[in-house]
Amino acid sequence: MSTEEYEPYSGLKQSSKIIILGGGCYGSLFSLRISRAKQRRLLDYAYQLIVDLDSNCKAISENKAEELVFFNGDWMDFIVSYYRYFVNENDYIILPCNTPHFLFRLYFSMLTMSHIGDMRVYELPEKLGYPYEVFSNDTIFVSYSKGRCPFLCIEPRICPLTRDKRDWNVKAKLYDYLAQKDDLEISDTYIFESDLYVNGIALISAKKIIDNYNRFVSQLSCDEKLYMLATLSECHGAISFFSAKGKQII
Repeated sequence: MSTEEYEPYSGLKQSSKIIILGGGCYGSLFSLRISRAKQRRLLDYAYQLIVDLDSNCKAISENKAEELVFFNGDWMDFIVSYYRYFVNENDYIILPCNTPHFLFRLYFSMLTMSHIGDMRVYELPEKLGYPYEVFSNDTIFVSYSKGRCPFLCIEPRICPLTRDKRDWNVKAKLYDYLAQKDDLEISDTYIFESDLYVNGIALISAKKIIDNYNRFVSQLSCDEKLYMLATLSECHGAISFFSAKGKQII
């Protein structure tokens, strides 16, 4: 189903929900932990909305909680439709794991579909300086990890992998780099960090995503400018630099 064809039904429009993109192994575990958090009164929400191409995905088959709603479709098609039709400022989103930089791809898709501007990837001439750092397609993936981190780590002050005091922070390192690179002339930065952890699961506010997108669009002009969008935890990050300009309406 394409984004243009999807008109959400009215029951979703006024609801406060947690949207889980992907109902496979990760999505199923997230869904079960979110349900358990609600049962223990650690979290309150109207329902979970699972988005997956597989109508028999694990998140649906393994979680029998009453508050589950399922949308059968593509993640990006759904989330673009969500922001066009029924965004709710009280909603939270759990991003898909082990994928390209989803929020950067979301902004790119939303801008392309709106026909009001163009974006293109900007590749830095040097590295940012993290212990682990690799550029792939449109994103710099960075990490302070020295190995395979424990699953659903909440990044405590003592690293559970090394048992060392965690004295690093991905965002602080990024800000240090930007402060030293005046020649980049970045017009604006959009940094997304999880708003809360629930049983080791990071959630991002829907309001934060759309507010930053609106701020980005409001700055578009006929002159091409440089921007940065990053999705970060304290130990890991996905960072995209890109240029953008508005389209001149005749």
